Amino acid sequence: MSFGSFLQWVRRSKMMQLTYLTFYYTTGTDINASVNYALTEQEGRYTAVICPRGVSAEHAIVTEVGENFVTEVTSVLLQYHVGRWNGFDRSRKNVLDGNSFTLNAGFTSGKSIHAHGYMWWPKHFRAVRDALDACFMRLYLPSSQ
Repeated sequence: MSFGSFLQWVRRSKMMQLTYLTFYYTTGTDINASVNYALTEQEGRYTAVICPRGVSAEHAIVTEVGENFVTEVTSVLLQYHVGRWNGFDRSRKNVLDGNSFTLNAGFTSGKSIHAHGYMWWPKHFRAVRDALDACFMRLYLPSSQ
């Protein structure tokens, strides 16, 4: 199946429609060394919150997004089988000042994903992180100019 066909399938598949996503990860120990993205749905309208590394929470961007954006984010989760991350909760307890992540997502089907790691990441973590960075940062960068 081509990626275009995959996106069309995601759009038609209402049971897989994303209703919320929070994705947080750290990139160091300095101030504002974390990245935080959120996507929420309320009454059929979606809002994204983007807080990249080096930006305080007070300066996060909040913006309304369309169905194409939601479909793109959903397709990332499906493409990399992020549903398999559900219940992931691993950490390397002997590491001080390490990096961590938390991902929570919910779908119209009632299914949800909850995953957390500290210096331990599930399969495809880097690809998912990079893809979500690309999606959300496209919204952030035009606003910062």
